[in-house]
Amino acid sequence: ILTANGGFSNAYTTNGRPMSDEEYNAKRARDNDRIDVILDKISKSGYESLTKEEKEFLFKSTDKGK
Repeated sequence: ILTANGGFSNAYTTNGRPMSDEEYNAKRARDNDRIDVILDKISKSGYESLTKEEKEFLFKSTDKGK
């Protein structure tokens, strides 16, 4: 899967098998839902209210070109 920065993302399951389209789409939907929750938290409480894990997830997600 080609990302916005020209690299390839890891579209494999934890056991090393390539993800099916359904698995990939489900993961992407879960990630997008999580991003929405984080952005809502920023809107309500500010960036500093995020946990380290939330910040890392947000940056990794934007790095993938999502």
